[in-house]
Amino acid sequence: MIIIAAALRAEIFPLIERAGAVEKINTGSAILYKGKTFSVLITGIGEQKALKALNEIIFNHHISFVLNAGFAGGLTDTVTTGEVYSISRVFHMDKSKPVIPLTNQEDSPEFLKINNLLTVSQAVIKSSERKSVYQSYGIPLVDMECYGLADFCRKKSIPFSALKIVSDIPGESAHEAIKHRYKLLAGRLTDQAFGYLENYQLI
Repeated sequence: MIIIAAALRAEIFPLIERAGAVEKINTGSAILYKGKTFSVLITGIGEQKALKALNEIIFNHHISFVLNAGFAGGLTDTVTTGEVYSISRVFHMDKSKPVIPLTNQEDSPEFLKINNLLTVSQAVIKSSERKSVYQSYGIPLVDMECYGLADFCRKKSIPFSALKIVSDIPGESAHEAIKHRYKLLAGRLTDQAFGYLENYQLI
């Protein structure tokens, strides 16, 4: 089974329709939309919820590939709202944890830019917080699930990749930006994720 995992349905809701979902499974902590060629897993926010969701799914299904597709906050103005990035390496805010290189980066599709991502335990919203985190880690994108998913897949020898679309940047209210843009962002992310799967002949 090919899994596209996102924290919230709002991040990739058009992809559920494209998956041609034939079954909706509520695991208790997550929702799996089983499609004919790939499935969409809505995990909930944060590493622990994401890990629990994958654990529940792998118990009853063979997973051949996981793509984490979702929103990421921009920590600097070097990234642009609405830009989709293929993640090359994922870092954790706990610097004692190893950096995880992701798969398929050496031949990433030309239509995607490549960048690194930092996974944190709490949302980074205020401009002052963004500046502080960027100064500490030097990584322009931040989310709350990717590291946990990548580490889980690494330990289970499951190929894993991540696509992140920038939802907000410094100087913006993250909540307001996402509220007004989520449909546009989800549509663009869905197109790029679908193109990614086609590029690697996964569907």
